[in-house]
Amino acid sequence: MRLRAPACSLVPLLLLAATPAFADRVAVLPSQGGADPAARAQLDAELLQSLSALGHTPVPTNETLAALARVADGSADTPEEYAIVAGATQASWVVGGRVEPAVATAHVELAAYLASLQRVESVAREVNRNRSGVEVQEMVTVLLRPEGVGVGALPWEQAPAPPQPPPPPPPQQQQPPPQQLPPPPGPSPWQTGSMTPLPQPPPPPPPVLDGKVELSYISSGKESVWPPYAAGRRIFVSANIGFASAAARPEGATGGAASFVGALRGGYAVGDAGLELFGQLGGNLVGPPALWLDAGGRWMLTPMTSRGADGRTTGFAFHVGPELYAGLFMRLGAGSVTGPDGVVYESPSSAHASFGAALDVVLSLSPAFRLEAQLGNFRVVPTGDGAIVTLGITAGASLRF
Repeated sequence: MRLRAPACSLVPLLLLAATPAFADRVAVLPSQGGADPAARAQLDAELLQSLSALGHTPVPTNETLAALARVADGSADTPEEYAIVAGATQASWVVGGRVEPAVATAHVELAAYLASLQRVESVAREVNRNRSGVEVQEMVTVLLRPEGVGVGALPWEQAPAPPQPPPPPPPQQQQPPPQQLPPPPGPSPWQTGSMTPLPQPPPPPPPVLDGKVELSYISSGKESVWPPYAAGRRIFVSANIGFASAAARPEGATGGAASFVGALRGGYAVGDAGLELFGQLGGNLVGPPALWLDAGGRWMLTPMTSRGADGRTTGFAFHVGPELYAGLFMRLGAGSVTGPDGVVYESPSSAHASFGAALDVVLSLSPAFRLEAQLGNFRVVPTGDGAIVTLGITAGASLRF
């Protein structure tokens, strides 16, 4: 009995010594860092789970927040401020974390304050976000021990042991080689030369990439468009100026035969083959006064294109085609004029049907802006005193929508 009494008296002392390591209270401060509140909340939860798994008792969150209210700036990051939180919560440890998340990893830094020694230590590491719970618990294990972090490499900084080579496979019994069968009688095809090669499959046809045409524009470079002429912009407006000359006039006509003309046009491209309908209003800006109102159509082709071996159609944004039109031609009279001898001369206005044709040329600077010209501008105007036939040329610019 004398020998057992001292031994039994040591048991409570050993339990008291073990209690701070396994049942001590730990105050967990709200995590900081990063712009993602979800990452900070995840680190808080992983710290609480790690403490519980290691046998520590986390201080309730409301008690920790109430203790932080006693700190001047509401955030504990110095030994004095850690001491305030530890004293208010009766905690043996105060732990705080900081996280900076990345794509696949997160930089985690943990600081721990041991109240009994007034010691602050910290550890940091790159945590794999798929194993963050396990790796954060490894950090807590290193921090929350009385002896502290210590010196030397941390467990996760130590190089892993090289893998052991696999054991050699068990020896196998030698299998006898398969029995060779005698060759068939007669010469082989290799000896007689009668072996014919297998037929090769035909090459696949070149692919058609996207059903569009790649045209080179002067200002915008290469663009894939469809249809080639309209380039997806079917509505257009244009302004043209030029000159015309009367190749035939009624007998008795006076004045010059040449005129400076101008016209405004608007139209719509129908379908994908280059057919375009238009209407125009024009007149003589200089010369015999006249106006005309026409409706017509033109068929614009894109001749400078070709299809390559890869199935892509490429070319230059240049278009040409004929146009036909018909409408109303109005000669504007000067009204009544009284001569020196008192004779009154009448010069009334008149309107006549007309029709004509031209060769159109279009050079596209971009799918939306183009330069164009009408060559020939053959127009016939039947009148009661004879036919008017004019020829000319106009040029201008157009916008497409």
